[in-house]
Amino acid sequence: MRGDQRTDMSLMSFGGKTNAVLELGKRLIQPEEEWKDKCAAFTELRGLLSDSSLLQSKLEDAPEAAAAEDAVTLFTPEIVQALTQPFRVTVTDLRSTVVKEACTTLSLLAQTLGPVRCKILVRDVIPTLLDARGGSNKVNTAAIHSCIQTIVGATPSRFVLAPVLQVLDTSKNREVRESCIHYTYLALEGWNSAILERFKIPLQSAIATSLSDASPKGREQARDCYW
Repeated sequence: MRGDQRTDMSLMSFGGKTNAVLELGKRLIQPEEEWKDKCAAFTELRGLLSDSSLLQSKLEDAPEAAAAEDAVTLFTPEIVQALTQPFRVTVTDLRSTVVKEACTTLSLLAQTLGPVRCKILVRDVIPTLLDARGGSNKVNTAAIHSCIQTIVGATPSRFVLAPVLQVLDTSKNREVRESCIHYTYLALEGWNSAILERFKIPLQSAIATSLSDASPKGREQARDCYW
């Protein structure tokens, strides 16, 4: 873990200012028995995200609209980063309902806010997602797999590809390796070549190794990665 990485909710306030997103984040780190309120908080968070997106559009159309200024400050990169611990906790929750809500919300954040505002959150949460991908609860792992696919498509970044390649190289879990090969393929298909160029050697090595993976599905996916 990074020494400067925040693992508590100390990012949940800025100069005494309140923020609806931060308040929802606090509800997401409640004890597990408060799972219903966590799910309600995710629903509210998605509602705020939708409202913020609408306000942002109004701001672009009418910069003088004072109410639209709220859209700029509601989901700043710093506030989005403050959701790191809430998402780490909820994507590994024992209740499938909570995990699915967390994955749905995280996917929507990545799609709506993009890499500029989400890349640090993604950097700090995707290792947890990749680790949880190897779990035994099929409902949870399916939700996590879908979430990672969305993140790969919505936030092209070294913060995404580097951990995927690392897990692909070290994981003993067949399903995790197959998934990481698939995520690599999605990056190769959809990302700008300038980002991929920085990973030319690691990508070549990962694909070459995957061509002899013990999993037939993994080998097939590795062949698809040639471009």
